[in-house]
Amino acid sequence: MNIASLKQNLYEFAVELRQLAYTMPGGHEDPLVHLSERMIDCAKQVVADGAPVKGAL
Repeated sequence: MNIASLKQNLYEFAVELRQLAYTMPGGHEDPLVHLSERMIDCAKQVVADGAPVKGAL
């Protein structure tokens, strides 16, 4: 698996996690939404040569 596909998978997992978070009762979705945001940020922080930014992944 290459960096581009890992990045795409991480992004898709983050979106899926966010969708699942909104199905949680009683407003308990916040930690999962924040995790999803962090995952998306990490997926976006891949430099052009394919190496992850320090601390991103």
